[in-house]
Amino acid sequence: MRQLRYWSTHLLTGDVLADWLPLDVDSFSRTLGEAGDLSATLDLRRVPAANGPLLAALEPRRTLLWVSEGAEPVWAGLVWDWPHSSIGSGQLPIQAKTMHSLFARREIREDLAYTNVDPFDIARALVTYATTGKGPSGRVAALELTTEASTVTASVQYAGSDSKKVLAALQELAATADLEFDFAPTYHPTAGGSVRLVLGQPRVGRGAQESGLTLTYPGNVTDYAYPRTGGESANDVRATATASADSGSQEAWISTSGHGVSTEDLAAGYPLLEETVSLSGTVTGQAEVDTYADTTVASRCGCTAIPEVKLAGDAMPALADLDLGSTLWLSVTSELHPSPGGGRPGLVALVRLVGWTATPPGADRGAEVSLKLGDIHLGLVP
Repeated sequence: MRQLRYWSTHLLTGDVLADWLPLDVDSFSRTLGEAGDLSATLDLRRVPAANGPLLAALEPRRTLLWVSEGAEPVWAGLVWDWPHSSIGSGQLPIQAKTMHSLFARREIREDLAYTNVDPFDIARALVTYATTGKGPSGRVAALELTTEASTVTASVQYAGSDSKKVLAALQELAATADLEFDFAPTYHPTAGGSVRLVLGQPRVGRGAQESGLTLTYPGNVTDYAYPRTGGESANDVRATATASADSGSQEAWISTSGHGVSTEDLAAGYPLLEETVSLSGTVTGQAEVDTYADTTVASRCGCTAIPEVKLAGDAMPALADLDLGSTLWLSVTSELHPSPGGGRPGLVALVRLVGWTATPPGADRGAEVSLKLGDIHLGLVP
C-alpha cells in the first residue's frame, strides 16, 4: 500500500479545508452501489494549538473527507459523526460514509415521471434533482455526471407524497432496468478529486483480461473465507405490482406462469422454495413484472457464496486499480478446496469485485486489503 494522504473539502463549495490531515485511520471501505465507511481518530494531544483548524476541517455534515493514494483519490465521503466518549483519552473518533449516504438523506418531494427514457438519463435526472432542485444547500461541488447512454429504455413514476429517498430510487431503478451504479472517487486535474456517478448496463467494471488481476492461495492471498448461505434462497418467485390506470383506478399485476422459476435448480433435486416479491413504484406493462420475477429468481436461487480474500504486503495492488464490478480470476487450494491431483488447484473461478476494505499500517498493525467477491463462475480455466 502506497502512502495515503487524507484531506478535506467543503461539500457545498468544494473549497479545500485541510491537506495532509494527521489522522490515524483504522479502515475505510467501498461497496458497489452501497455506502462504504471510514473510521479514524485525531490525536488531540499531538499539537493542541493546531486543533482549531483541524476540527473545523472535520466538521460533521458539511465536510467531504478524501483518501488519496499518490495522486489518485481512492475514497471520498461525508464526515457524519464524532463519537467522542472521554476527553481523558486525548482522541477524537471520526466516522464518515461515502456519497451514497448523502442521497439516502435526500427525498423526492415532487411528482416525477419518465416514459421510455434511457435509464442512465433517469439516474442522472434523479441525482440532478437531488442536488440542483433543492436550493444552494443542496449543492455537491465535487459531483461529476457522465454522458454515456445505455441500450434500453425504462418508464418510472415517483409520487412526491411518498417522499422516497433518492438512493432507494436509484437502487430500485438498477434492479428493474438491469443496470448498476456507484459513486466513485476519481482524479480531477483542477479540484484534485471528484465523485463520479458511474453507470453500467448491465454492469460496471472491467473484464478479467482488462483488469489483469489474479488472486491465488497460497500466493498473493494470505487468507480467505468462503461462506455459503442458502437459508434465504428461492427457486420459484412470484412478482406483484400495482399500476395506476388512466381512470385513476389501481390495476394489480402478477407475473405470468413460467416466469420466476428456476427449472435447472428444481431439476437438480433441490426442494421447491417459493417467494413472493413486490415491485415498488408504478409499472406500465406485464413484461416489467415478468422481468422482475426472472431477475429476482436469478439472484435468489441457489446458495449465495460471497468469498473474502485478504492481501497484504507487496501482494497488494494499488487501491486505484481495484475497480468495483471488475472480474478477476480466483485460484485456491486448501483443506476446504483440496487439489484434485496433478498439481491442479482445488477451486478456479471467475469472480467479481463487489467491495473492499483497506486497513492502513499503524503502530500495532500492518497494512491489509480485504476484497469482497461475488458472481462466482466455477470450473473455468484461466
